[in-house]
Parts: sequence; structure tokens; C-alpha cells
Amino acid sequence: NKLVKEKIAREKKTSDNKKAEAKEMKEVKKESPVIIRRQVIISDEEVKDKFDEMQSEATEELGEKVEEDLDAEGLLSGEYEGFIDMEITSQYVTLTLNGSVLFNSGRAEIKKDAAVFVDKLGDVLKGYNDNLIEIRGYTDSVPVSASNKYADNMELSQARAYSVYKFLVNSKNMSEESLEC
Repeated sequence: NKLVKEKIAREKKTSDNKKAEAKEMKEVKKESPVIIRRQVIISDEEVKDKFDEMQSEATEELGEKVEEDLDAEGLLSGEYEGFIDMEITSQYVTLTLNGSVLFNSGRAEIKKDAAVFVDKLGDVLKGYNDNLIEIRGYTDSVPVSASNKYADNMELSQARAYSVYKFLVNSKNMSEESLEC
């Protein structure tokens, strides 16, 4: 008898606990938000295409901004017209500077009369210090003479790029981490 009464008491207690838990769950469900997700499955090719499209749009916007800044600094017209050619690709903006304006043939030192131009260009580039700016040097087709301190045009190209790099770092206080040559 005593065992039966204890069993009934345990079952009643268990039943009461289950009812209390069920009531709590109903209250929690009333307060909990319902989240519905729509899962979209796309292929790697679609992701790549979308990424390429977004990168191309961002580069186009960057190019437009650079062009506006160059124009505002007076580097695309007047006495500097033709000094800079600009190309926008899907991945980067390229500024090609007329080398004969910046350097004498066979030399890597920036010409004195090009200093104002390079200074203004540096002012524009400084606004893009959070981007990677790659500096490449080029030469004319005239072979380096034996009396020149550069072994060949490749070495002269590298020295020209480094000359511009040092100017931007030293004169414009641009971050060395954002410049590459």
C-alpha cells in the first residue's frame, strides 16, 4: 500500500512537472521570434562572376574619383595636358606619366622643372594612401651608354621608380606600406 501511494505521488509530481514545463515552453514560444531563412544555392562560377562584377564597379568608381582629383589639381589640362594617361581596367587604375617630362635620357633623378608636377601628383596620390600604389619605371629606347652609372635600361627603370617612391615617402609623407616599386 505504502509503495503504491509513493508511486502515485511520484507520478503526480512528474505529471505536474511536465505540465509546468509545457506551460513555460508555450510562454517562451510566444515571446521567441520566428526566423525564416531562404537558402539560395549558387555555383562557384556565379560567385566568381558576381565578385568580378563588384570589383569592376569599385575600380570604375575609384578611377572616376582619381580622374576628378587629378583634374581638380590641374594635372589633366593646361600646362600639364598630356603628361598623364589614365587607364581603368576591371582590377586597377593605371596612371602612365610621360617619362620625358620627369627624367632626362639615361637619368633617374626627377628633373627640377618637373618637381611642381610631381608634387601636385603626390598630393593626389596621398589621398589614396589606404590603397596599394605600385610604381613602375620605364625608359626610352636609347641604350644606356658605357659612361652611365646604370648597367642597362632595366636597372635605369628600377632607379626611376625608386626615385618617385622616395619622393612620395620623403616629401609627401606617404606610407611605405602603401607604396611598392
